[in-house]
Amino acid sequence: MDTNITRKFKNLNKHLLTIKKYNNEEKPLFKPKDRYKLYEKLYFHELDRRDKMLQRLSLPVAITLGLLGFCSYLLNNKPSEMPEWALITYWLFLVASILLIMLATWFFRVVWIGYKDEMLPTPRSLENYAIECKKTYSDYRGNEDAESSVYIAMNEYFIRTTTKMTMTNDKRSFNLFLVTVCLFLSMICSIIAYTPVFIDQQRDNIHDKAAPPTAASYKKCQR
Repeated sequence: MDTNITRKFKNLNKHLLTIKKYNNEEKPLFKPKDRYKLYEKLYFHELDRRDKMLQRLSLPVAITLGLLGFCSYLLNNKPSEMPEWALITYWLFLVASILLIMLATWFFRVVWIGYKDEMLPTPRSLENYAIECKKTYSDYRGNEDAESSVYIAMNEYFIRTTTKMTMTNDKRSFNLFLVTVCLFLSMICSIIAYTPVFIDQQRDNIHDKAAPPTAASYKKCQR
């Protein structure tokens, strides 16, 4: 039994020493070509992420228009002869709903046109830069140095534009979340504001049904 325990401890110590040795070794960095491919993929990923985020803006527009129509309906059907608490509830939550719609519109504007992305240069600009590099390094190694300069420039462009787009996409995503929250809260407030209107309408319907028929209504029925 003691021999087995000793063997297990030896194996465990050997395993720990292997892990420690591996952690102390210097890890090889990405090769330049691998880094270039990684930055290129990240750039197009963020570009696709931005486009998808902007495509999602059609739903908040539809919800905003629907809420504005509902608030307009509530304003045209103000409750009459209701208790004071009901009128306070109506106006408080109706105003809150309209203010939240305005706030959501502000965040929507920020998502749509509030940020400016940095894009890659045009192919013509890169080609002109390559020609200049060839002229500059013509007295040295010529095409090899020129190609290295263009490669380094493109790598820097991918790093800078991807970093900028990642930051703006994160801000767009957060503001789009705020748009959703504001519209959701506005919908809740408008539903609460509709409650006194609904009660007032139901009371009027019951009153109309309970009222005795008038001469005008009797003639209308005969027709």
